[in-house]
Amino acid sequence: MTGTITRFGIVSFYRKGVKEWTGILKVIERSLLETRVTLRGPDAACLLDDVAIDYEQYIDKTSDWIINDLLTKYKCGITAGILTPSTDTITLDIVYVTLRAAIQTICDTVGWVYRVNFDFTLDFAPTFSHGLVAVAFTEGVDILDCKTLEDYTILKNEVRVRGARPTPEEEPITTVATVPTSTPNVSGGIDEFGVHAVSEFREDIGHQTTLDRMGRSSVDRRAKGQVPK
Repeated sequence: MTGTITRFGIVSFYRKGVKEWTGILKVIERSLLETRVTLRGPDAACLLDDVAIDYEQYIDKTSDWIINDLLTKYKCGITAGILTPSTDTITLDIVYVTLRAAIQTICDTVGWVYRVNFDFTLDFAPTFSHGLVAVAFTEGVDILDCKTLEDYTILKNEVRVRGARPTPEEEPITTVATVPTSTPNVSGGIDEFGVHAVSEFREDIGHQTTLDRMGRSSVDRRAKGQVPK
């Protein structure tokens, strides 16, 4: 392997010209041997975790139609692949979840499965003959300048919080908090990692200023690796 290794970069492995694994670089660990570095990370499906859906309502739509609509509206690097047509329609509200959670909800509803392929496309069908297999690997002489990193993928630098409804007839209050590109004592700005979104519910908060402060606090804790329970 040659070239620049970057945090949250995409890593692909080939054996005799055949791509065997593609994933997101999550952790770099240097061993006692200065010429050996271990890289670890999840497969490309984790890109689905970096997009937060505020609210989508689907009435009498097929499951494949809904998945295609979500992948089209919420760009994350994963596009629609082979989406097997479904004859049954479903009605579904998707509220403040990640794109992966939304797709998994659809799969749970209809009893089908999905997979993310090496070319960053998503397939959806009743069954698959085989799935993707993650691999562990080590690499040596070409990345001697890598520094040891903590697991930074828990960072979500854009937190969308949904609060209570002021009245039953009104929409819930919402806020979006983002780590600035340069914040003292807070790592993980957008310039460093890109935008990674997450949604939270706080239906116990009905005041906009309080919700704004809660969102600010949540995104700061995430940037420091302190993920809220």
